[in-house]
Amino acid sequence: MMKVAVLVDTPNIGKSVQNKYTGHARPDYKQLRRMVGKYGLLTKACALVNDGVNRWFISKLASEGFEVRLSHAFDCDDALIAWAVRLRQHADCIVLCSGDKHYIPLVQLLIATGMTIVVCAVEGCCNGTLRRIAAAYEEMPIK
Repeated sequence: MMKVAVLVDTPNIGKSVQNKYTGHARPDYKQLRRMVGKYGLLTKACALVNDGVNRWFISKLASEGFEVRLSHAFDCDDALIAWAVRLRQHADCIVLCSGDKHYIPLVQLLIATGMTIVVCAVEGCCNGTLRRIAAAYEEMPIK
């Protein structure tokens, strides 16, 4: 069975949901964990957040089974890239939750090392190249 890790760029996903939906729509992180299971055994769920994020949000993510990591950088892109490289040794598949084009080189690198990459994003908010190079695309669950 394939070992799967999920990495969430929470600022990207959060902004994408706000841009596409109105009202109180938000990412459904609990459903995301369930969806990831169809790719194999979930071994790591990590949510990257920008420094200064609301403590309630961190607690909510942790209660839904995510290891929350602060970016300690300008934004969490660099931290997510570092975590993806670290997880290479512990997972066969990474579900990358972001539609950000800045992750294209990371995805290309991980694919070249034999990893399976699934991109999970909000429809209409995902870079086309990122979506095409991934082994699969999933719509981010919304509640």
